[in-house]
Amino acid sequence: MASSAKRRAVGKGENPADSEDNSSDEGLENDGDSGENDSGSEEEINEEVIVDFEAHTITHNDYNGVKKLMQQLFLKARVNTSELTDLLIQQNHIGSVIRQAEVPEDSDDDEDPADEVFGFISMLNLTERKGVQCVEEVKDLILGQCEKSCPHSVTDDLEKVLNDTTKPVGLLLSERFINV
Repeated sequence: MASSAKRRAVGKGENPADSEDNSSDEGLENDGDSGENDSGSEEEINEEVIVDFEAHTITHNDYNGVKKLMQQLFLKARVNTSELTDLLIQQNHIGSVIRQAEVPEDSDDDEDPADEVFGFISMLNLTERKGVQCVEEVKDLILGQCEKSCPHSVTDDLEKVLNDTTKPVGLLLSERFINV
């Protein structure tokens, strides 16, 4: 059984009835090699979507979104992202999350886009949080990466800086979706 003929885009000034007649005749004649022509005949969609974003303080409602971005940030690393997300939410006076700006016309959507987190930025005080499991895991990760790519003296200096309680050290955490 032959598949139905595909319609082609009608250009300006063409009659849709004329183009349908031509395409249906061509479709019957070239039925065997229609798979080759499908990919070439499809038009590329170059569509730009304009979306406004706003920065908000981190709240408990942002937990799942921030945790998902933390998992993306610490991909394949042994860091407790749940505990780290809790720490960032506890210090909600530091940092922001990026959400879509509220648009009044979108009230008919089932899902509330205002709750979706597209990115975040925050600072974690590594000196103040010394001894917390997830902070120690982050320190170990940083030192491990330094050992792989730096001389031993640099790794020792970094370890001294991270463990010095007289001078506070902060880690800037920032992650977003790729296209944002």
